[in-house]
Amino acid sequence: MMKTDSTGAVIWTRTYGNKVNTNADDIAANAVEIPGGTGYYLAGQFWNQANGTYEVYVLKTDATGNKLWSRTMFNGGYDKGMRVENVAGGGCQVIGWLGNSSKGYLCRLNSSGIIVWQKMINYLTGGWVLQSGRQTPDGGTISGGYNNELGTNEMWLLKTDAAGAIMWQWGYAMSATY
Repeated sequence: MMKTDSTGAVIWTRTYGNKVNTNADDIAANAVEIPGGTGYYLAGQFWNQANGTYEVYVLKTDATGNKLWSRTMFNGGYDKGMRVENVAGGGCQVIGWLGNSSKGYLCRLNSSGIIVWQKMINYLTGGWVLQSGRQTPDGGTISGGYNNELGTNEMWLLKTDAAGAIMWQWGYAMSATY
């Protein structure tokens, strides 16, 4: 992670995770500043050498990039946190996918890194990836992603309540690839 000033000059840089071999790297997908400038959340993918899988990874830093906590979730294969967002009342939500099970992934953590809820989600058969999302005014989540493993391109949109229960979800078929 790197922080720059408004001219692009580097203020600080930090490296997190581990580098166990040249074929298995930890990958950061997204970071977001915590409201009030007190730190950052970062989400991505972490290589677990002990069981040979990629896991969803999230960490929290202070304002100068020092790691406060990190955690991994799932270990089913090629799992990845694609996006992290702040949630009202503190904490964050992680949006991603679980590669070996071909399911989308939603997780809400409190500001101490404790899982409040987590969901493995799929709409229909095939491999579904959640890529982005936001907390909604009612405390739930609206998330979007896609499926392209069935030979077609489909967009996917879903809405959860504040506890992570799915309120609705839809797949939207696309007629062409762009």
